[in-house]
Amino acid sequence: QIALLDGVAKAQNRGHKRAECDTIKATYLPIYCQSVIKFTEEDKIKELMVKILSDYSSNENGWLTDEDDSLLIKCVEIWCDSYYRILMSILWELAFSPLPHIRLTVLKCFEFMITIVGSQETFTRIFPCLITLSKDSNTLVKYCIIKALGCIALKLPEVDKTGNYESKVKAQFETFLEENNYDVTIRVLELFEVLTRYENLNKSLRIEIIVKCMEVTEKLVPL
Repeated sequence: QIALLDGVAKAQNRGHKRAECDTIKATYLPIYCQSVIKFTEEDKIKELMVKILSDYSSNENGWLTDEDDSLLIKCVEIWCDSYYRILMSILWELAFSPLPHIRLTVLKCFEFMITIVGSQETFTRIFPCLITLSKDSNTLVKYCIIKALGCIALKLPEVDKTGNYESKVKAQFETFLEENNYDVTIRVLELFEVLTRYENLNKSLRIEIIVKCMEVTEKLVPL
């Protein structure tokens, strides 16, 4: 464990270029997540996973946040396959960290998990956490929640036969718009303009939110 983590840190300390460091980390990471952690006692697994997520979030111990979050996504992909229960417990705890960069990392994890876990898990475990975090005062965190909610909106047809979840998703977007914050409103509008490309997006939801966005922007920026 120490040797693998040191290899990542030393790569940075030896003055390797960013691309070289990313290559080294991409090599170490699957080995660490798949081969080392599985031979670790369960009570230590959580500690090791938290350390990786914290170091990644804080750019510490040789970990630099990559632009496309590919290393983080690789971690989550491996952990979802082998340690889903532990990962979900960790993310719920870290979601309430006082540090915004930690909360951002949690939301990036959720955003990717929405695309690979089942719809039922998405709506019973991830969605409630997003709703709780939606009151976050940090703008970047709020932007990330909006994006994650967009991913959830695309999964509605898979599980929401009664329209119950759709009404909750719609209500959350409307809550964002009721803040009368121009930047937040534009983020929601841009999101739904992108989501329009997907055939599985509920058309009535798209139309209602876009109309609401236009109403808010006209109020904030009168023609």
